[in-house]
Amino acid sequence: MKASNTFKVYEFIERTGGFPAHCCHRGGSGDFGPENTMYNFRRCVWEFNTQIIEIDLALTKDEHLVIIHDEKVDRTTNGKGRVIDYTLDELKKLDAASHYAHLKDQKISIPTFKEFLDEFIPEPNLVFFLDFKDEDTVVKAMHIVKERGIEDRIIVGAVSPDVNQILGFLKSPSVPITSDTKGTLEFFMQNQGLTLELKHNIIGFIFSPATMMFFSPELVTAAHSLGCKFAVVGSPLDFTKFQKQCIDWGVDFIFSDRPDILAQTMNKS
Repeated sequence: MKASNTFKVYEFIERTGGFPAHCCHRGGSGDFGPENTMYNFRRCVWEFNTQIIEIDLALTKDEHLVIIHDEKVDRTTNGKGRVIDYTLDELKKLDAASHYAHLKDQKISIPTFKEFLDEFIPEPNLVFFLDFKDEDTVVKAMHIVKERGIEDRIIVGAVSPDVNQILGFLKSPSVPITSDTKGTLEFFMQNQGLTLELKHNIIGFIFSPATMMFFSPELVTAAHSLGCKFAVVGSPLDFTKFQKQCIDWGVDFIFSDRPDILAQTMNKS
């Protein structure tokens, strides 16, 4: 059974250049700037014309949705401890750019989901990729999505199999992200003649030294043969060589931590 590619969200992507889509992973990170911050998101949209912003959602102690990747605040802020142990007011006091000398103490904080949507929904063709870590976050986020009337501008995804079970039944395009060598090998082998029924519409591939041996034009073709689109994320996509490889092999969604470099590569292709 082939998954459908008839989603209105793809119409938004086509209006901004089509596929492959320029996707900023966490709004960019590393040398680009502080990930999952409004500072980075604005640069992606206004400087590099990104088509898709990928964000990670988490719940605070008082059940506000905020945008942060890790379970803890330690790596990306000047705080310590779990996100779920902070109230929103407490989280807002942390410096989300404390590891960047030129941005430190500039009041760059962890954004809320609502704050993010308030600013970027008015960008008429921008698509939002929501990366989920748990089921409670899915329920709360999708309620807000419906309330804001942006169901057709959303793509959803997760690494967790349990969360993916939920996402597979949503009307938005969904991505089961293959995060390890075993998962990648199983997917590739299943598509060499075995019947595979998918609840998802996009196959996600994490490009890393552990999975590099499986990344090939044949893997992309296997996804397309099922009626699915193919998405790639991973640190090699900070570099032009691998970005161009994705373009040449027909990858549909290129999620890079360096949206500036990706914009240059796509402009030259």
